[in-house]
Amino acid sequence: MRTRNIQYLHQYNEGCDLDFDMALYFFEQLVKYFERHPEWKERGFERSVPREMTAIQRRQELRNTVDVNFDGRMSFLEFLLYQYNLSPKEFVTRSTTTTEVVNEELIKARQALAEVNIKIREYEAYKQSLEEKSQGTGVKALAAKNELACLHASPLAETLRSLLIQAEAAVRIAMRAGSVVTSSGTTSNKRNAGEMWWLNRELETKTAKYNAKQ
Repeated sequence: MRTRNIQYLHQYNEGCDLDFDMALYFFEQLVKYFERHPEWKERGFERSVPREMTAIQRRQELRNTVDVNFDGRMSFLEFLLYQYNLSPKEFVTRSTTTTEVVNEELIKARQALAEVNIKIREYEAYKQSLEEKSQGTGVKALAAKNELACLHASPLAETLRSLLIQAEAAVRIAMRAGSVVTSSGTTSNKRNAGEMWWLNRELETKTAKYNAKQ
C-alpha cells in the first residue's frame, strides 16, 4: 500500500509475494521488531530471528538463496523455507506424509470469510464515496453526511454483520471438525492448525471493527 500510494484498504489486493525492494523492507522491519522484543529469543524462538546484514548483502541473499523459483520476487513460502533452513523437497515431503483427512468444513470457512471480505470492500468503497461527497456544500453534501452518520445501521452494514456471524460459526465448526485426539488426551490439528489460527485471527479483527454498532 505504501509503495503504490494506496490510501484505502479496500483498494488493496492482497497477495503472497513481494518484489525485492519490499522484501528488503520486510526484513528490515522484522529485524527492528526483534530488537524491540528480545524476550522472544528467551522464549525459544531464536530460529525466527533474521540475521542482520546490509542492504547489499540482503539483496544478494534474496537473489541467490531466497528466490527459489528465480522470478525476482519473494513469496511467503520462500521466506519460510529460507528462515527455517528447509528445502522445497523437505517441505513437500512433510506436507504429503500426513495421515489426516481433508477438512471439508475448513473449505466452507474459507468461503465464508471470502464472502465477508467481498462485502467489506463494498462497504468501505461506499463509505469512501460518502466521505468524498460530504466534503462539498449544498444539499448533496448534507445528505451524504447524514447517510454517513447512519451507515452503521444501513442494510449494507446489517448484511456485513450477518456474514460475519455466519463466518464465525463456519470457523468454529471447522475447528471442531479438524481436531484429532492425541495420546495425551488433548486435541490438535497439525495439518491445518496454522491456517485455522489465521482464519480465526482475521475474523476476530474484522468482527471487532464491523460487528459492533458504533
